[in-house]
Amino acid sequence: MNKIFALFGFIALSALPAAAEIPAAQTSAPVVEVRVKCMESGTQFKVQNFGAKWDELGEISIRRSGDGAVVSKRKVRMMDGQVMTFKIAKEKSEGQQLTLDITPKRYTTAIIQDANSGC
Repeated sequence: MNKIFALFGFIALSALPAAAEIPAAQTSAPVVEVRVKCMESGTQFKVQNFGAKWDELGEISIRRSGDGAVVSKRKVRMMDGQVMTFKIAKEKSEGQQLTLDITPKRYTTAIIQDANSGC
């Protein structure tokens, strides 16, 4: 079962036209969507950039929400339309919820809500 836990930015996903139809002015703001899928083997996070290419390196980190331990961290520069998938084995979560965070925060605008796995 897929769930959309967070949509960061100014464009609502349901109103998002096909990529070829998005005016350039709309794509200048960072718009990042995070989807979470609970699986038998663990948790999968899909991060998609609907906005412009990031102009510098950002960092995507996944932490256990209970003790704050980092279970995965990557420095990335996401391209327009790029999708990244993070699969976290059940053993790494140690029975705790996982939280995905993106920095710098300007890539996700001022409306920040971390994506929690709920698995």
